[in-house]
Amino acid sequence: MFRGKITFNADFTGVQFESIEFAYPDSKVLLTTVKSARDEGVILTVEIINTDSVEEIFSKAQEVANHTTKILTFKFNTLFQNFRKVDENIVKEELQADGTTQTIIYADFGIGMGFNVYLDHCPTNQQLLEVKQLLEQKNHNGLTYYNLFYSALNFKDPLSKFMALYSVLLMLCNDDQIEVDNFVLSFEPNVSRNPRYKPKPKKNPKNSTIPDETLYTRLRNEVGHVRPGTKIEQTHKEMENNLNRLILIVKELIIRQS
Repeated sequence: MFRGKITFNADFTGVQFESIEFAYPDSKVLLTTVKSARDEGVILTVEIINTDSVEEIFSKAQEVANHTTKILTFKFNTLFQNFRKVDENIVKEELQADGTTQTIIYADFGIGMGFNVYLDHCPTNQQLLEVKQLLEQKNHNGLTYYNLFYSALNFKDPLSKFMALYSVLLMLCNDDQIEVDNFVLSFEPNVSRNPRYKPKPKKNPKNSTIPDETLYTRLRNEVGHVRPGTKIEQTHKEMENNLNRLILIVKELIIRQS
């Protein structure tokens, strides 16, 4: 049988926190910790036990790393980069004929890490507790949307981020822009609105009035449809200016439906 400790590192800007120890829900994952240090970036350590191969150690450690990346990104509204493996310590334990166990060092590599990262936000203890609770859930209703949220933030261009985030809203609102706008208005009642470009929307949810088009839907449609008089440069600028608010809206809807 093999056991090992794999250390990952990722650099990012924005969040600093002390070590969080969490129990990843897999019997072969003994212990996992993640922290963010000013001069080291984000450090994730995963201890794996009782595997049949070195490849299984790497596979399970990478699974934990991917999970952690998505949870931290969702919780802190900051794109956490994919973790890079920077250290591995693996041993093989063989049962001998006399009943004793021989430990063979299989791999012990120090690849090195350390990034000079500027960090300007320290989460509260409550936020860190919520992160720990999410990290300890391998499967729950919101994980699919956490992945989509992460993919959206991974785009470099604000327009692409905006469009991807709005697509998540549509998925959660039955592909209906009116339902999207109804939710947006419940979360942000004072958002700017305009009359809908099309006088007859595709459908109207029961027991609801047809709202005007919210800022977010208007901007999405200015890119997704031909609208006379639209200037893409202006749309792009508005999307960039309102991107952080859209992120909060998408997060809130994911939380409510998780």
